[in-house]
Amino acid sequence: LITTLAAQAYNNEADLLEALLRVVPAMAQGVERRNGVLWVANPVNPQENFADKWVENPRKEQVFFDWLTSIEKDCRDLLADPRDDLLVAYLSESFGDREADLVLAEYKSRDTAQGVSRGGVVLIPGLADRPWRPPVVPSPHKPSKPWRP
Repeated sequence: LITTLAAQAYNNEADLLEALLRVVPAMAQGVERRNGVLWVANPVNPQENFADKWVENPRKEQVFFDWLTSIEKDCRDLLADPRDDLLVAYLSESFGDREADLVLAEYKSRDTAQGVSRGGVVLIPGLADRPWRPPVVPSPHKPSKPWRP
């Protein structure tokens, strides 16, 4: 479900941070309503609903949207105060110490031609001087080919 929605929202962003900022808010746009039922179509078989368990267990739907809201908030918080210690703490908690150290080393090693460095975080040119707002991204929905067994 998450992978499908993220893949639908991804639009070949050149930078991981840019992708994160655009994909996460756009994921909710990939949830359709079909005949009153929330629907996330399987890209291989559009007749299959990846969110089918939400009907019989509405708590699953709530947990998904709570998770999505939490991820968006984490992104906003990190960008509002992009200090190394906060970034490393967040990444360590989410992905482990090793991965957090690797990410921080990667960002610190980038040169300023790729972005504006602030507090150890490289921001995307053009986004660096604007307050963060969830971007409005049209859903890159492409009609899929009919599924045949």
